[in-house]
Amino acid sequence: MLPCKTMVDQSGGVEENRFALVTGERVTAVSDGDVDGSTADGKASSMQFVGFPVQRRQIDCVRIPGPDVRACIAHPTYGHMAVLPETIRATRSEDFV
Repeated sequence: MLPCKTMVDQSGGVEENRFALVTGERVTAVSDGDVDGSTADGKASSMQFVGFPVQRRQIDCVRIPGPDVRACIAHPTYGHMAVLPETIRATRSEDFV
């Protein structure tokens, strides 16, 4: 495993490799704000703010208990997938108007 500083130094472009899976459907993340996700020399910002432009059918699915919702990163130097716990899914579903 890479040391944290080394990983950040080599993770430029990570903002282009984030997505969510909502019951298997991929939702590409979009950067939220005016802050660049990576520097010119290829270092990733330690803070990344994103949004997910979900479709109505995905919102309807997230509103009911039990769907499979995952947050994902698929970058060559860092890959990760986390299943949203039911409590987080329930809380986040209240954000949709």
